[in-house]
Amino acid sequence: MFKKNTNYLKHIIIILVVIAIIFAIIGIFGAKEAISDPRAKLIDEELIVNGFVSYFQDKVTKPQIYDDSPVLGDADAPVTIFEFSCFACPYSAEVQQILKQVMNKYHEQVKIVWKDLPMVEVYDDALLAHQAARCAGQQGKFWQYHDLLWQNQADFSIGNLSNLARVAGLNLADFETCLNGDEALFALKKDTDEANDLLISGTPHFYINSQELLGAVKFEDFTRIINVELNKK
Repeated sequence: MFKKNTNYLKHIIIILVVIAIIFAIIGIFGAKEAISDPRAKLIDEELIVNGFVSYFQDKVTKPQIYDDSPVLGDADAPVTIFEFSCFACPYSAEVQQILKQVMNKYHEQVKIVWKDLPMVEVYDDALLAHQAARCAGQQGKFWQYHDLLWQNQADFSIGNLSNLARVAGLNLADFETCLNGDEALFALKKDTDEANDLLISGTPHFYINSQELLGAVKFEDFTRIINVELNKK
């Protein structure tokens, strides 16, 4: 009886040893595969070199300037501020004065590229305001309308948006035709898709060239990064 139990224990021990060896082999090959993955190495290097907060696998690492992107400032300026904002967001509104200070200080060295990010899950009327701004852009008056929207955050009704179009000197018939069409929505979707790729979940959110800046930003935050970027040139 004792001999049978001993043989039984031996078999159990042998099985456990075999299982342990199998797991060890799997662990070794898994570690080698992770180490040899060039993308993993690239991610680490990009995070260190560029200071990216949002970098994930094959997704984009910084915003792009599209043919229809609204640009404020010299198109050839060496530093680009990409601004992801929502016209209904009070924090996006608050940062506008800081951006004006930045442009006054670096008016020949910095340009702002607007990126639409209407936070529709928080602000029901945000999407229509963004459409209206893009429609104003079709008549060459995006930035004029942009400024009027910040001053009228309390009322993004269709009636007031049309009134702002009148104040901005837009052709109202063309403006209303644009609002009822899809072209402005296509422009918005490019920006919102890009924001999703960059894992941007709130506004305002900035990229200064390839360096991200978000949260309760100050004028000094912009100038510090801009000066670093200018010294790279």
